[in-house]
Amino acid sequence: MTYMKPDDITIGSTYDCSSPILKESFYGIVEKVYDNAALLVLTEVDDIDKTRAEELNNRMIVPLNRFDRLIASAVVEEETKTEEDA
Repeated sequence: MTYMKPDDITIGSTYDCSSPILKESFYGIVEKVYDNAALLVLTEVDDIDKTRAEELNNRMIVPLNRFDRLIASAVVEEETKTEEDA
C-alpha cells in the first residue's frame, strides 16, 4: 500500500480500499477529504461484509494509508464565467 496525501484524493472518485472494520477490500466513492482520512460511500463490498456495511449506512471514514488504488476518476465540469459589461 502506498500512502496517499489529501491532495491526491478527488471527491467523487472511486477507490479500492481496505479497513480493519471489514474483512475484505471494498470500493467507495469519496464524499469528503480530511487531513489523514476520507469519508467514503461504499459502493461494492464482498458478500461477507454486506451486513456490516449496511450497519454503517454504507459510509465509512477510511485512513488515507488504506487507499489501495484509484478505480474511477470523477468527472469535473468547469464552470464558465461570463464577463459583465460595465
